[in-house]
Amino acid sequence: MSKLVKIKTQQTTASVEDFINRVENEQQRADSFTIIEMMKSISGEEESKHFITSYY
Repeated sequence: MSKLVKIKTQQTTASVEDFINRVENEQQRADSFTIIEMMKSISGEEESKHFITSYY
């Protein structure tokens, strides 16, 4: 019998930038913002999409 899988990544109204700004490690924060800029450049999108992943 197969199991139904719940998708863990869901769209939300939470701010990606607010989430990253709560990261304590300064280098990880800087890297995250660099990755966001790279993704915006590649995708042509100007806004960060709002997604949240639950880990339980």
